[in-house]
Amino acid sequence: MIGSFLTTEFSTQRLQQTANKSKPVAYITSGVGHLRQLDDRTSEINSIQLGLGFKLTVSGDVDIVATDKVTIAGNIYEVRGVKSENFGSLDYKEIIMVKKIM
Repeated sequence: MIGSFLTTEFSTQRLQQTANKSKPVAYITSGVGHLRQLDDRTSEINSIQLGLGFKLTVSGDVDIVATDKVTIAGNIYEVRGVKSENFGSLDYKEIIMVKKIM
């Protein structure tokens, strides 16, 4: 899958602090995005083990922050970073994620 995009549905959960613990709460948002596995250079720059890093490209109005968890096809990914881009009428976000091994 490296180098190619997979169009996929996703949903997100946000961590919420309760007493002394953080736990994921109900789904915050869902939508369609483009998923791509990170190449070796991008994985190294972000200190992510090769094969476990992914980039999800979504519409700019999607509410995702660095502590969210993203679910795609039953797999859970932890968001490491979010970068917003705006090129005139094109507004999108690139989300760097790490696949959680269960």
